[in-house]
This record gives sequence, structure tokens and C-alpha cells, in this order.
Amino acid sequence: MFRMTWAIDYPSVDNFLYPLFHSASIGDDNFTRYNSPAVDGLIDKARATADDDERRALYGEAEAVTCRDLPLLPLWFGVQYHLVNLEKFQIDGAVVDMFGEPVLRMFRPRS
Repeated sequence: MFRMTWAIDYPSVDNFLYPLFHSASIGDDNFTRYNSPAVDGLIDKARATADDDERRALYGEAEAVTCRDLPLLPLWFGVQYHLVNLEKFQIDGAVVDMFGEPVLRMFRPRS
């Protein structure tokens, strides 16, 4: 048994799936030594797919297999809270980015 954390480095589910669950990553970041030819094939195919929807579906299938096998047990997740004064800002999109940081460039002061 061991405990580890993993934070996203770039905006792709591949940032989790490949290092943690692909057999080529055993010895690097795949500390559980999880090995699934089905998952490897889905991740490899997704990485070689240019179409966003098709790639997303392949990663979804890889996630479904790893969730069914459950080589890691998720114990904790983080939550961040941000307050925005809606009297001063009109929000035209996401309030925070994928890293949980405020997206101030998307705030437009009210006229």
C-alpha cells in the first residue's frame, strides 16, 4: 500500500491515464504496476486520433475499464471556493480554469 497525489499538468485526460495506467509507464509513474492490454490499446489509439469526439470516446472507454478494475482507490479530492462580486463583474464563461485558478481575463466590468 502507498499514498500518492496527482495533479494535472496539461488539459487532457491523457495526463492521468497514460502515466498512471499504461503498462509502458510501469517503473515511472504506474506504481501499482497495473497492466491491461485493453487499456494500453485504447490509450494508444486515442493518442493517435485527431478527431476530438472520437479521442474523447476512446479515453472514456479506457477510463471505464480502469474504473472497473480499480487499480487505485481515490481517497480525497480538493475543492476551492472563489467569491465574485456580481455587482462589479459580468461573467461570460467559466469562473475558474481547469487548475482552479480565477479566470480574470473573462470578467468584463459592467458599464
